[in-house]
Amino acid sequence: MRDGDDKVVAALKVTVHAVETAVDKLTGVYLPPLLRAAGDISSDWALRDSAPMVARA
Repeated sequence: MRDGDDKVVAALKVTVHAVETAVDKLTGVYLPPLLRAAGDISSDWALRDSAPMVARA
């Protein structure tokens, strides 16, 4: 995932049993929602970075 400056700040991971999960299933079933989630989190991170800093006493 990336912050508001497009700098990589985190990663997501999916773990499956290699014998039970075909590559086609990984790329066709698991990858699209994983990429959407990463994009959503990156958008939230960028929004957080763009928020004004408020100092509290």
